[in-house]
Amino acid sequence: HTTLAPPPRPRPPPIHRTRSPGVVRLGRQAPPEEWRLQAETIPRAIPTVRLVHTEMRIAAPNTYMVRSSDSLITAKVKTSLFGIKGHEELDPSRVKVVTENGIVYLMGILSQAEATAVTDRARQVGGVQKIVKLFEYLD
Repeated sequence: HTTLAPPPRPRPPPIHRTRSPGVVRLGRQAPPEEWRLQAETIPRAIPTVRLVHTEMRIAAPNTYMVRSSDSLITAKVKTSLFGIKGHEELDPSRVKVVTENGIVYLMGILSQAEATAVTDRARQVGGVQKIVKLFEYLD
């Protein structure tokens, strides 16, 4: 007579976290819903976090091809931020760029004019499906 061990509990998928001072963005495919809710509670408990943007979807993980395409789009957007006309002094390292499924997330602390210029430039990059602005504004 053999006793069967219970099946192992599934491990939560990795959750993509992106931080800007005081702002956390959670992204990635996160089945099931309870894992998504659990992931949201952790950054909310951190006293210095003022805002949590949740962009998680209940879905299967992305394929290697999608992740590769997203990496290429991110690199192209970051490169495009050098020498924006009228904002040549803008340091592109002040802008955090993350791409998932062709959706480009832009974060950083900028003036509204800088944020508009960065967003307009990112929209011109091939492969960008949508822009999500998560900027904090200096003015």
